[in-house]
Amino acid sequence: MRTFATSLMIGILTLCSCTKEYYEAPVNDESAEIDISRYGAVGDGQKDCSALINKLIADLPPSGGVIVFPEGDWVLDNPIVVNKNFVTLRGVNPGMRSNIDVADVENLVGPGGGTKLILRNTQVGVHIPAVPAVGGAKNRVSGVEIRDLMISGGTSNKGTGIFVEHDNDRCLISNVIGINLECGIRANAADAMVIKDCWICEVKSSIEMNGGIQNMITNCQLGAQPAGVTCRLSGQTNFLFSGNHVYPDGASNLVLDNCDQVNIANNNFKSYYTAILDLKGDGNLVTGNIFWLAEARGDQLRTRDTDYGVIRVDGSDNLFSGNTVNCEWNLAVANPVTVNATNGTGNRFSTMLITGQQSDRVFYVNPTVVINDCGVPIEKIKVKEEALPTYKAGYLIADEAAADVADDDERASLAWFQKEYPNGDVISPSMLATTDLSAYKVIWLNIDRQGIGLGWDKLPASLLTAEATAALAAYYKNGGNLLLTKHATQYAIPLGRLAADRQPGIFADGAGGDGTDIWTINANIGLQYDHRSHPAFAGMTTSAQFAHDSYPLIGPGTREDHNCMWDLNAYGFPALYPDKENVVKAFEDENTATVLATWGHVVDFCCAGMVEFKPTADYQGSCIAIGLAAYEWKQNSGTNLYQGNIELLTRNLLDYLGGEQ
Repeated sequence: MRTFATSLMIGILTLCSCTKEYYEAPVNDESAEIDISRYGAVGDGQKDCSALINKLIADLPPSGGVIVFPEGDWVLDNPIVVNKNFVTLRGVNPGMRSNIDVADVENLVGPGGGTKLILRNTQVGVHIPAVPAVGGAKNRVSGVEIRDLMISGGTSNKGTGIFVEHDNDRCLISNVIGINLECGIRANAADAMVIKDCWICEVKSSIEMNGGIQNMITNCQLGAQPAGVTCRLSGQTNFLFSGNHVYPDGASNLVLDNCDQVNIANNNFKSYYTAILDLKGDGNLVTGNIFWLAEARGDQLRTRDTDYGVIRVDGSDNLFSGNTVNCEWNLAVANPVTVNATNGTGNRFSTMLITGQQSDRVFYVNPTVVINDCGVPIEKIKVKEEALPTYKAGYLIADEAAADVADDDERASLAWFQKEYPNGDVISPSMLATTDLSAYKVIWLNIDRQGIGLGWDKLPASLLTAEATAALAAYYKNGGNLLLTKHATQYAIPLGRLAADRQPGIFADGAGGDGTDIWTINANIGLQYDHRSHPAFAGMTTSAQFAHDSYPLIGPGTREDHNCMWDLNAYGFPALYPDKENVVKAFEDENTATVLATWGHVVDFCCAGMVEFKPTADYQGSCIAIGLAAYEWKQNSGTNLYQGNIELLTRNLLDYLGGEQ
């Protein structure tokens, strides 16, 4: 079990780069300070200034310089691109901060005064892009400062104020106002970023930070609208969130997704809705905060159930100490939960003041949680006993022992199965012919290997013996259910369920590479066959990066890119079946199957990445096969921001095949 010493020390952050792997630009003694108005820029709210500003940045010396924005309304039709080190964007002051503050001022539309950047024909105000490697070493933009100005989407929510695309080092954002934006600040893989003394409100969402280390948000005032989340942190380590005031409108005030060693200290959270703090991660410290569920509104729960909690914890070894939780519950909300810590182990709550305890479930926890000196009667602490699946599941490996499994993705999926299914069994190939497989409602096989080669005959030889395939085929024919993932999708062929000429043809088994994008899957095939209501996708979070909803499975970083899925244009469809309307329907009807998902960006009928093979007269069991590259159990570059979606998708499928959905 993790100790709390690390968590208690992270309030002191060393804001510096901790790696030698990056290229460092040369620094000299030159400096530059440039007033954009002296070069022809006009802050009249009409003339586009973006081309001139970008030219001035491009002309700065290697040592960087300061771009000064005088008082005025500086219109942007393209992003301000900061792609070199040590550049400062500085206004004179951010002006009046709020639409509400100036609503009664005659002839003034929206906040005014100071330095204002206005997004007119651009979706991003300031863009810090990913930059190419130099001499084979990674490169990134360092030492950027943005301060003393306002960024506005105009008269309604539009675009992102500041977008740090990837791998930025020591960016400082201070005394910045964000207003009328979809998102105030969005940053990916930031290192030692500091956001301080900012007011980012009257936006859909204030701050989104995906991946990163040693970052800080401090002394800010943050707000969001009911359709957004005020602050969402994903995949952060050694993060400090302190001294902030968070306004009440956002659907959630602060969401931490797969974050470890985060210090949340001395903040004032106010919300009209539950899930003020939604924390998923390990070893985090939450201390000295005020959480105020304000006003007994009728929509306090929004779409959540009464179990969800004002504070929700999903992780292990998190410490809550010295916090105040004030709940003004609507009397119509039946027996709501204040603190939900039913997932994870070793979470501790001490010296907390909790008011509004009319519910019988102030704490809803699992047996490993420790509660000390929180002023909550024992009868208001409800313990949730762990419920094991009612079905028996098996995990088929290609080796003779679990300890012999070599591939990192296969090891990760096996470890998860053993943790989540303590009443399940690990099955070796030699056990197939000697075990009563009918005891298992579902058997899962995950093969995901570099250099394995295309073709079912390239699968591990231990799985292709006559005894192994005959035993598993008999299980499947007699009503047993299978989950085949990644390269194992090809196993449907030796089992006889799929013809050899219908083998998956979109295939990869290489080392992969780095990327800054998010890989998702789309369950609305051709935007015509919508399977989002299938139990497989229940509860999964969605991504808004496309015009249609999709489910993110893996975030920025190193991905192996191992597809093993079906190219539906490679089988002679639809000419083989002229009565079928498209290749999807031809494949489905020929194979008694349903194409459940494809790549996230795909909106036509080209390919099938997740297929449900339904029972037939010969094969009375069901089989679901996932061959999408995004379904990668162990991201090589660290924590996958969307690991929770992979785990939930797998749990849903095992439950579905096991008969619990």
